[in-house]
Amino acid sequence: AYRDMLAASIARASADAGRALSVIVVDLDTYHGQVSSVIGTFMPTALNIRVQDSWDEATIRASIVADASLGIDVLLAPVRPRTADVVGPSFYRTIVRSLKRMYDVVVIDTGNQYLDPLVADVALAEADVVLFVTTLASTSVHGMARALRELTASPDDAGLGVPRESIGIVVNQAAGGVGSDGDVLAAAGLGIPVVGVVPLATRDVLRATNACRMADLLDHELLGPAYTDLARTCLPNRVL
Repeated sequence: AYRDMLAASIARASADAGRALSVIVVDLDTYHGQVSSVIGTFMPTALNIRVQDSWDEATIRASIVADASLGIDVLLAPVRPRTADVVGPSFYRTIVRSLKRMYDVVVIDTGNQYLDPLVADVALAEADVVLFVTTLASTSVHGMARALRELTASPDDAGLGVPRESIGIVVNQAAGGVGSDGDVLAAAGLGIPVVGVVPLATRDVLRATNACRMADLLDHELLGPAYTDLARTCLPNRVL
């Protein structure tokens, strides 16, 4: 749910600054997408656009869900994972490019399989900023190191060629005294900077998620400032 919180923080901070940005979250995790559960709405989805003869702006807008509490719009993934191949990378790349013209900020929520064509050929190819999320668990940190090597290696070396300067690391569910410190993250991150730290607040997050009240977390004493700081880091040229 951190992508929704980031998007909502961008929307709120920009509105508070007097220049509200239009923000949309695209759920690109077509097999395990959870955005619909977070906002409490499951339809319409991207599949409603895919089956139309035209994918123009009017058709796209008709299948976008507005979450008034978070102040963002959402394009949901299809409800049934078996339809993932129907929507596919070519469709999503067209839609994401249209959304980048329609909105000030497009936040793409992906699965963690970075070799998935939806991630490699759509999200990474279209993104200006790539946030790699890790926890402080050793398994997560080691997995991050492996993934970042694949992401940043050149295509000649069988990598994806994502520029290092476009990537930032976000530490989620951060807690002290767990045996993983800044030196460990720096080594695993291959010199890529940590751009955000989201504190551990499991009970409050679960309560908000289960009640479909994610907007409550925008005012959380720990999470609210953390997400606002991340929003400012991601959009350094915007007034937030």
